[in-house]
Amino acid sequence: MIRTFSEVPFRALIIKDAENLSMDIQQALRRTMERSSRTCRFCLICENVSKIIDPIRSRCVILHFSPLDEIHIGAILRYIIAQEKISIEEDALLSIIYLGKKDMIRTINLLQTLASVNIGKTIKVDEVHETFQNLMNIKLKEMLDLALNKNFLSARTKLREIFIQYGLTGTQIMQKIQLLILKLPIPEDSKIILSDLLSDYELRMQKGANEEIHLSAYIAQIGNLQLI
Repeated sequence: MIRTFSEVPFRALIIKDAENLSMDIQQALRRTMERSSRTCRFCLICENVSKIIDPIRSRCVILHFSPLDEIHIGAILRYIIAQEKISIEEDALLSIIYLGKKDMIRTINLLQTLASVNIGKTIKVDEVHETFQNLMNIKLKEMLDLALNKNFLSARTKLREIFIQYGLTGTQIMQKIQLLILKLPIPEDSKIILSDLLSDYELRMQKGANEEIHLSAYIAQIGNLQLI
């Protein structure tokens, strides 16, 4: 027998990207979970369960899910396209699936972005790659802005997001950062300082150093500079 929503004795709270919650927020969440255990069920979605504090993990059943394969991702996208009456070329759809890198949420978000800027038009493959590059540049610009405003933890979270979601190498990220530095609304002398610092870290990575660690060190040093 199917019950109505009002008959369900508890509510469900879903938290996406739970690993990005700070330690203080996770401690507060733990207390909330304790107080609300009779009336609420919590579902925490994350990619790195080790970043969730032990008191929360001990109160949860941990379920591991493998990424969907491209056949199932394609089937879901085609269902969305049919329901939303989106006009898209087959090559464009295949490009969306490829760029999504088996992340269903990221793939749907890319499709949604493309559909919103191509209302009444057919989405073509060139537009997919252009939109993808624009989204990536926006993320990198947000990371630089956070670093320049001395918000290192948020900037590093954004850096990890770029590594994981966009699948770029450290060298590719540095090349894009170099282009973005030229467009920053800061004095030319400051741009030179940022570029010189970037070159130092790029040289270290070329010698085999860990890419993420050195990019993190770079954005940390940006925050220590008196540029803005």
